[in-house]
Amino acid sequence: MKINLLYAFLHSIGRFILWALFRLENIGAENIPRKGRVILAANHASFLDPVLIGTACSRQMFFLAKAELFEGFFFPLFLRKINAIPMDRDNASALTFRKLREVLKEEKVVLLFPEGTRSKDGKLQEGKPGVAFISYLTSSPVIPTFIENSFKALPPGAKMLSPVKITVKFGKPLYPQGKGNKENYKKFTFLIMEEIRKLQSHP
Repeated sequence: MKINLLYAFLHSIGRFILWALFRLENIGAENIPRKGRVILAANHASFLDPVLIGTACSRQMFFLAKAELFEGFFFPLFLRKINAIPMDRDNASALTFRKLREVLKEEKVVLLFPEGTRSKDGKLQEGKPGVAFISYLTSSPVIPTFIENSFKALPPGAKMLSPVKITVKFGKPLYPQGKGNKENYKKFTFLIMEEIRKLQSHP
């Protein structure tokens, strides 16, 4: 399997920096399969979340980033080099879903936020069916993931980081059951969010 050397380098540097800043800890990382396709479904409370999860996860992962960040040349090139996939938050395009499907079919890891957007108050929001849909579409297990204190570290509008302890918790894999239809997407979304809530309340 081809190794993304830039990602690997930044991952190593990130572990040192984030431990120094936030005493970053991960719990349940052994729940992430060492190989094969998998979706990490996490709460979303801060711009830091993809970096925190990417550093806590031993495998290289792909993640979505808003399409506006891909304007220009050098920064979009960098984003693609670190496995970012552009997404229009107002109109999720078929191209984005196609790319996610390709990545998962290649037996890789994808980070998705079932809430769809960042929480404005740090509290867990209602889940949307996008993660469940992609899980059914690609027959991918879902790892419920909870990031503790990222909102305190960098809430919306903050210009400075707060050096609080951050913990990333990975739950047991969840598997799509039955046929892919609206009712099952809804049920699976509810299950994913419930498991994230359990991680939130678990010490």
